[in-house]
Amino acid sequence: MINNILSNSLKHTLGGVVKMNARVIRGCQINSHNYVHVGCEVNKNTLYLYFEVSDSGKGIPPEKLNIIFDEKVTDDTDDNWDGTGMGLSICKYICTKIEGFIKYTSVVNQYTNFNFYIP
Repeated sequence: MINNILSNSLKHTLGGVVKMNARVIRGCQINSHNYVHVGCEVNKNTLYLYFEVSDSGKGIPPEKLNIIFDEKVTDDTDDNWDGTGMGLSICKYICTKIEGFIKYTSVVNQYTNFNFYIP
């Protein structure tokens, strides 16, 4: 999962910054403000392995924010993009199977931020 998100960030951030952080966090410390949530619900008493990948790339258009984890959704605005549209849907599947979840937010031409929570 992390490899896919990190790879996407690097491909879509030309001349910008890509950062990754990891730590352990308790469910009650998770802030969901302004994020789209994909996967299982937060258990406030569970410890999660938390990964964050953020970039200063081109961002995700608002009309795609709620569908990027669907199968075969690709970046059709970039002729150099060679993705199949399966990476994020596979991330969603894996994360849900292990009872984790993903949160993300993005602003076009500013940033994208993905957070993975694995119990």
